[in-house]
Amino acid sequence: MGSEKEKSAVCGGIVLLGFGLVGAGLLPPSGFMWFILFSSIMGLSGPLFGGSYMAFVQTVVEPAALGRVMSLIGTISLIATPIGLMIAGPMAEVLGVATWFAISGALIAIVGIGAYVIPSVRNLDELQHLNDETQA
Repeated sequence: MGSEKEKSAVCGGIVLLGFGLVGAGLLPPSGFMWFILFSSIMGLSGPLFGGSYMAFVQTVVEPAALGRVMSLIGTISLIATPIGLMIAGPMAEVLGVATWFAISGALIAIVGIGAYVIPSVRNLDELQHLNDETQA
């Protein structure tokens, strides 16, 4: 996945989002000011992840296909929103919003850590080099 800096930013942004959700989920009802802080952390994680992720996509996708790939990424992201809400709504209803925040945050943090420690995910940029060699 690009440079070590990009990998750290993408994975770090995901983990930061997860920790922000966990922190918000573990707060007592009187912790509104802390909730604002955790929400700010979650908001800051988006650009950290998104900017580095898009830079990575632009480095591994051929320019002729970049528009189609970006459209596909956008479409999948938009489709994920209602699917996520169909899962999150009932889960929050059953478990409680705070508990759902904590559980979903932990799962998101695990994904971010996994993306960094699993070699096949961490080294996705090498697949592009293999693809280039195969087509040559």
